[in-house]
Amino acid sequence: MKSIEKDNPLVSKVRTYLQTVPLPRDATLLVALSGGIDSTALGIALKELSQELEFSLIFGYFNHRLRSFEEERVERSFVSELASILKVPLFIGEAKRGSIESQALQEKRSLEDVAREHRYRFLWRIVKEQKAHFLVTAHTAQDNEETQILRIFQGSSPAGLKGIPSKGKRILRPFLRVTREEIVDFLKERNVQPIEDPSNRNLRFLRNAVRHRLIPLIREVFPGYQTALKRLSIKMNWIEDFLQEELSRRDPWKLTEGGWVCAVDEYLSLPPILRLYSLYRLFNKTQWKKRGRFPFRFLFPLVQGVVKKNERGIWVRGDIRIRIENGKLYWESNIVQEKKKGYLYVLEGKMSITVSDSLRVEVYPLEHSTVAEGGETFNTRGFHTLVLRSRRPGDAIDLQRGRKSVKRLLSELHVPIQYREEVPILQGDDEILAVFLGAYGLPTLRTKSSIKDPVDHTTATLNHITIQIQKMRGGKDCEQPE
Repeated sequence: MKSIEKDNPLVSKVRTYLQTVPLPRDATLLVALSGGIDSTALGIALKELSQELEFSLIFGYFNHRLRSFEEERVERSFVSELASILKVPLFIGEAKRGSIESQALQEKRSLEDVAREHRYRFLWRIVKEQKAHFLVTAHTAQDNEETQILRIFQGSSPAGLKGIPSKGKRILRPFLRVTREEIVDFLKERNVQPIEDPSNRNLRFLRNAVRHRLIPLIREVFPGYQTALKRLSIKMNWIEDFLQEELSRRDPWKLTEGGWVCAVDEYLSLPPILRLYSLYRLFNKTQWKKRGRFPFRFLFPLVQGVVKKNERGIWVRGDIRIRIENGKLYWESNIVQEKKKGYLYVLEGKMSITVSDSLRVEVYPLEHSTVAEGGETFNTRGFHTLVLRSRRPGDAIDLQRGRKSVKRLLSELHVPIQYREEVPILQGDDEILAVFLGAYGLPTLRTKSSIKDPVDHTTATLNHITIQIQKMRGGKDCEQPE
């Protein structure tokens, strides 16, 4: 690589950017390196500035396993050689071949979206393990324009129409005002020929179609589109700042143990745009399992204000459950919430669950004329939500001999201490219906109301469910108690 003494416009822009961040003394930056033109230029430019601005570099490279073995070999060889020449530590990760395509198909998401998720998961892991101060990406001015155009046609909110932020809490984008021409000139001066990824011209990827088909047409019809996009970004920043400030002042949602709740009246008193933003804010706070974007069409009925104070309803999307009941709106998890000491699972339809790595739970509805063999059967009529969860402080159950503390019952029944945190409890709305002890050689404890509701198997309907719980052999602490 050719050494250059004269300062370059690209280097000047990166220096100015880093000076305005500013970087902590002796900071460590992880550069997301792909071997392409943008990230290669970024890695070299940062290396040239590292001594002057007193920071150190590490590189992170992720192989998505979406191309041929030969293409991947060439790319990895280039990245490794570049890191060696620049004397920068390189960390390499890769996906299992076919895993990204499989996940994209299963979750009905784009390959780009899933690949990005895998890549960033790897990069943030390296940031954490190496105690890096920032992740640095090579997003350019062209990337920002493409993103704004994409989001216009996707019907994005003001937050999306702003474009790519120049920096985040732990992420830096020093190339965001750097043009492709400046990058090409920078590498030409240094006699560096980066890898040309053939997939960058594959029009099956949405961003490539925008870059190679839509933008040339836009440029022809609207020659000043770049200036217009910059103005749009400024205006959307103003609008976004106002909406966030207004929402912070009027946000009706309150945090509870099970999620978030607000009064329907308070929610409906907000203008529609603040209703939407309040739901987006909850989504960002409570993504129990990250799965891309939250579709507007799912939220539209709630934003439009079709919910009524005295109605009951439920909306489920992936891991998130929104319900309305008794004049309140609830935002809850629809999956197991794994905690240091506990779990919670919302029961819906036929399910198979593994609890605490040692209990196998089978849940299935009874259909007409179905006879339940084994397990415990319950009438779900009258309960809006059924959950299976671990024990909590203060739990009590109404038995035929009176109301008893679950903690005391487990002690009196000599349930081994190591199992008491995993014992499954069935809860209907706010009432504990059963404490399952069959896996420990003891009878299941049921409330008086559930005992008084025997099932007539000749008329059983989907209002009844059967729950079977067994100790898993080979699981954690799988030996049976005496």
